[in-house]
Amino acid sequence: QSGLVNQVDTHRATYSFKHALVQDTAYESLLRAHRQALHSRIANALEEHFPHVVATQPEILAHHFMAASAIESAAEYYLAAARLGFARSTNDEAIGQLNKGIALSARLDDPTKARDLELRLQSTKAHVLANSRGYGAAEVRDAYDRARQLSLADDGRTVVAPGQLVLPVLGGLASYYWTRADVPRALEYMIQRRTLADQSADPNFQLVAYGTLATLTAYAGDLATADHFFTSSFAFFKHATRDDLHIEFGTDPHTRNLAWNGWVRTLIGEHDAPLESVHIALDRAVHLKHPATIGQAKAIATLAATMHGDIELAERWGEECIHYGTEQHLVFWGPLGRVGRASAHAAQGRFDLACAEYQALLDVVERIGGMGGHGWLLVLAAEMYLANGQDAHAEHLLDTAQQLLRRSGERVWTSELHRIQGRLAQARGRTAAASESFDAAVAAGAEVGARHLRAKALKDLHLVSPPTPESTESGRVVSA
Repeated sequence: QSGLVNQVDTHRATYSFKHALVQDTAYESLLRAHRQALHSRIANALEEHFPHVVATQPEILAHHFMAASAIESAAEYYLAAARLGFARSTNDEAIGQLNKGIALSARLDDPTKARDLELRLQSTKAHVLANSRGYGAAEVRDAYDRARQLSLADDGRTVVAPGQLVLPVLGGLASYYWTRADVPRALEYMIQRRTLADQSADPNFQLVAYGTLATLTAYAGDLATADHFFTSSFAFFKHATRDDLHIEFGTDPHTRNLAWNGWVRTLIGEHDAPLESVHIALDRAVHLKHPATIGQAKAIATLAATMHGDIELAERWGEECIHYGTEQHLVFWGPLGRVGRASAHAAQGRFDLACAEYQALLDVVERIGGMGGHGWLLVLAAEMYLANGQDAHAEHLLDTAQQLLRRSGERVWTSELHRIQGRLAQARGRTAAASESFDAAVAAGAEVGARHLRAKALKDLHLVSPPTPESTESGRVVSA
């Protein structure tokens, strides 16, 4: 009757105050103990009678539990809200909720509960930051480092946290160091993660550990072992029971494994199966409706199609990757679609536009602190600049790529580096130097088991040094 409170929904008995100041005055007039009791009753009622609110608006429960001084419950609901926000690509809001949860976890009396809860909060925060800022961001490293510290005993070596909490952290640290061009250190974390997964004998975690180790092993230049690890991850998937691993690991591991396996099999030299695997990965990603998983799958699909030489698919997937990445604020995965767009421009002879795409991509990589495969992107860009008649800039990119590949340990791209160096020498009329570089590219491709890269190098070699009957026969034997 006073008009200070109005009913806004007759079906749900929802009311609102006429003015926020009225609401604040009424709230502050309540004794603190009474306010806490009311918040507790509201939170418990929501948990018991409104499952839809629990599932879709956990931040409401977090607010009431925090006001009721139910610290652990509040922090758990802030974690749930952040994970839901990550799935909706509201990343800044998710980070704010995670920071609230982290602050609350420090107030728990039980040190084990406090440790495990903050570990999950920090790990999730790192996943969100990695997708919205890039894996090479200092904030990502800090969050994963803190989570790693929480997982260890006072000696700094013995893992004391449950394995399911530690595995996402080790993978995140590996991704950070891979992005920062340190594959050997990244491999250390990946191998440690595989060991813990094997100790758990849980196929859900083993499919994660073996799949990510496979990708990094491929970049390190051992494609045969990488293919073996992928085969193991697919065997574990047959016995896996969980379909929510993307919540803990940032993206869906089986989707990721399928996509990267297609890329690896392209390098190995298979012609049909690789892109079938990528198609399956894309379908699975769309079915899961998880933005980071979809963005990652589209990016890897673009790279695989480009490597496979399917320009039509590379362009289509590249455009989808760019638009989806922009829509969902995926600064790490979205820009990789430019590789597909550049391939389409190059196929049409528009090398100037291809160069512009690569320059835009390299600018993003620089801004976000790096990216796995950065050396390969530099080589691809150099190839476009060389085709566009800008050999001086191509040489600069190749020199930068060579330094980066030596430092990073990404041996799989050594063949492509030598091949484009050979093309540069060829463009400058240095036939002997070109032949030498192409020879080195052929040898490097063979060394890592990349028949596809070896074949590309042989093709360029034969343009400057036509094969004799003896060398042709020898080439057939090696290729077989």
